[in-house]
Amino acid sequence: MFSIWFAAFFFYLAAALLDDFVNIWDERFHALVAKNSMNNPLRPGLYSIPVLGDFTVAWDLTAVWLHKQPLFTWLMALSYKIFGVNYWAGRIPSVVLMSFVCSYGYSVVSRLLNGRTALIGMVLMLYSYYSLSLVSGRQFIDQNDAMFIGFVALAFFLAIDFVQLGSRKKLLLSAFFTACAILTKWLPGLYAFGFLALVWVQGIGQFRFKDLVQYIAIVLTLVLPWQIFAWFKYPEHYMFELKLNSAHFTKAVEGQVRDWDFHFLQFPNHYGYGILVLAIIGIVYSFIKKNKVGRATSILVVFVFAFYTAAQTRMPSFTYIAMCGVMLLCMFGLQALFDVAKNRKWVLGLIAIGFSYVAFENSHTSDLYKHFDRKGPNSHYRNGLVHNKNWFQKQGFTDNDVIFNMPRRTYVELMFYTDAIAYPFMPSKLDLAKVKAAGMKLHVFKQNTDTAAFNLPKNAILVEGELKYFE
Repeated sequence: MFSIWFAAFFFYLAAALLDDFVNIWDERFHALVAKNSMNNPLRPGLYSIPVLGDFTVAWDLTAVWLHKQPLFTWLMALSYKIFGVNYWAGRIPSVVLMSFVCSYGYSVVSRLLNGRTALIGMVLMLYSYYSLSLVSGRQFIDQNDAMFIGFVALAFFLAIDFVQLGSRKKLLLSAFFTACAILTKWLPGLYAFGFLALVWVQGIGQFRFKDLVQYIAIVLTLVLPWQIFAWFKYPEHYMFELKLNSAHFTKAVEGQVRDWDFHFLQFPNHYGYGILVLAIIGIVYSFIKKNKVGRATSILVVFVFAFYTAAQTRMPSFTYIAMCGVMLLCMFGLQALFDVAKNRKWVLGLIAIGFSYVAFENSHTSDLYKHFDRKGPNSHYRNGLVHNKNWFQKQGFTDNDVIFNMPRRTYVELMFYTDAIAYPFMPSKLDLAKVKAAGMKLHVFKQNTDTAAFNLPKNAILVEGELKYFE
């Protein structure tokens, strides 16, 4: 387990160092909220000094940011406290968490199936380009999804361990990590609870209904305090985000309109066709062998895809919550092949060839070169954001500076890389009065698209420069 954790840690750490800047959609927002949470964790927001006040509940401009649950930004903030505020420190919690998923998952599957199958399965999980791209911040929704998947997977594997060993400690830990998942990305974090409910229905071992009640009681005890606090402290923001979350099922929120088969078409991007074949074999195998853990996992994975297909808002990582279940079914599929290969060396040879193909397909080597290109035809994104970072850091802005009229969402990057406050619009008379009352320096950025009639407010310092922006 230690060897696997050690290998996984450096593998994910390498991914965390691929991009030496905070990515758009949505890492820059998460990084900025985490930075501001270092000093005030109970008031997550985009503005360390809300000069203009709390003038909107829109998640991309609000002074109180409740767009996501707070645990993952708290962990990022803790990492910033330890390592300093920089692009890679915010990714360290994901690196550590996903490493534990691989090592502990190996331990659980070793007991459930055997060590050989578990080791191969964990190698496939580790070679997942999609997981690595989440940790790197390149795949939205970056650290939020990476830590969410990590918490869900640990809760799931602990639940399996409880079913296998009957250890009450494993049940309590599973409930703890389920609460962590909910405090990262809301109610889909109940994935492990769904697994245990299916286990209870099948009547596995000594698992009883009161165990489910105890489980959910622990989760509520850990999750509710923040909900109650946020509701009373920031009622307008909390209710706005609660309604927005609920709307994801009935309508396509924020323009996320996709066809009904969107999540099924994402499967090759998440895993590859090889893992799909192994997972299907694993489903059949678990039902033939009447393995109740495998059957519960199969039903849960199918439910996740059905649920998110029915939901009208469809985003790439939604069904990736089932990653731990899909990979477990993949390992059931491997075990089925090993059963067939008993005393047949030529079959083992075919399995070895097939494993090499599946691992290669899952690693998405072509996407790795394409998305993290530093000098070739696809390097404009990376070079543009590195250029912005260098420009921001050279300006010498301090926490006494307010910059208006930043192009598009570059104001978020500016506030992460410096201590200044920035807004993406020209200041009104009221805005100018607030800046003056705060005793802060007023700056206005002149964009390339601004006309010759660009009017610089009185006492404002003109800021000029060429910035790259991507949406």
